[in-house]
This record gives sequence, structure tokens and C-alpha cells, in this order.
Amino acid sequence: LHPNLDSNSDSNSDSDSDHILQNYPAKKFYFTRLNYYKNNAILKCSQNPNLSINLLLKAGYNLNSCQNNIIELFQKKNVSKKELSCFLGFEKSKPIAIYYIESLNFRDLRPDEALRKLFENLESPSTNKALQNLLRLFSQVYLEQAGHLLPSDINADSIHCLVNSMLFLNVDIHCGFGFPCTTKSKFIQRCHEMDLLAKLPRNLFAEIYDRITLKPIASFQQQIRRSEKKSIWQKLFNL
Repeated sequence: LHPNLDSNSDSNSDSDSDHILQNYPAKKFYFTRLNYYKNNAILKCSQNPNLSINLLLKAGYNLNSCQNNIIELFQKKNVSKKELSCFLGFEKSKPIAIYYIESLNFRDLRPDEALRKLFENLESPSTNKALQNLLRLFSQVYLEQAGHLLPSDINADSIHCLVNSMLFLNVDIHCGFGFPCTTKSKFIQRCHEMDLLAKLPRNLFAEIYDRITLKPIASFQQQIRRSEKKSIWQKLFNL
């Protein structure tokens, strides 16, 4: 059986592995194999996150208690923002994703500032499913860390809806579709007409519009073709 490494364990460090191998030669094959799994868990995290999860489990990681070890492993191996985003957006990576998003610390940040911070550390995953998984977790964490900045009856679904509104606005303004962008008044109206956002103050939407207009949300590179744009706004704002 492979050991469950807890969050304080240093047994996956190179120095400790060398010490164990030197003192317990009979376990050489096992620890060589363990290091193989650890090192290969990050090789295809963007192409096949499920494979990465299986390799991490074989290496002895418990996804619910070793999140910091796993994040440190990925950082040590210089995994790109894109690869890390794809891995964290995978459903089975949820415990690791929550740990990572919580570590970014969104306390006292306005919703668009928190979202900007998220995408400064990650890139948009290549699939919409992975992106939405990340955004749902971000919404939960933001509510826990900065919910005091919003009305008390706002829930994670409302924040998730607001997050998507901000990202679509970002695309609308900065990706250049060749026709007039949504105006501030129209954006405020559309947001306020949605049930999930109706309890948020109008001035919040106005401030978000101004800040996103002045500065795009970094690293949000998901491409939306012009033919898709109308249906997206129809779905989001029930046009």
C-alpha cells in the first residue's frame, strides 16, 4: 500500500527519499517507483487531468489532505498557468482547486478585483466545462472570504452569474467583434433584470463596467466567435 502523505509530511522531498533509500535498501524499488509517479503526474495534466489524478494517488497523495504538497509539486516542476488551470478545472481536482483558490486570498476585494486576481494566477482553461468548474469554486470561495462586501442574502449562484457577466463584458469590450459594444446603461439594465443579480446595487454594475473598460481582465483568452456571441448574450440575459 502507498502511504497517505499528510500536509506536513516531508517524505516526498529528495533529501528524505535519499535518506530512506540509504538506510532501507529493500525499499529502493518502491521509492523509485513513487518518485516516478510523482514526477510524471504533471507531464500531461492539461491533456489528461484524469491521468494526473491517478498518478498522484499512486504516488501516495490524499487529495483531501495533501493539497499543499501537490501545488508545491506543480510549482516546482514549473507547470504553466494554462496546464494548472486545466488540471484544477477537472472535477476530480476539486479539493486541490479549492485549496489553491483559497490561498489567493480575496478578502476585502471587490468582485471584479478578485476575478482579476484569479486570472493573474491562472489562464482560462481550454474547455468551457473546466472554466465553469473553476468559476463555481471561485464563487464559493469569494462568498466565504469577501461576502461581507455584498448584500447578506447573496449566494454563490449569484456570484457565479455576476462572474460570467463580467467575463462576457470583458470579451465584448476588448475582443473587437467589429460592432458597437454594450453600453454602460444597457449592461446595468441587463444585469439588474436577472433574478440572481436583482438584489445587487446598480452602482456596483456601473463601477464594474468602468473598471473593466479601463483595464481588461488579464489572461482571459477564451475565444468566442461572432456567430456565438448573440446566443451567449441571449442565454445570459434572456433576450
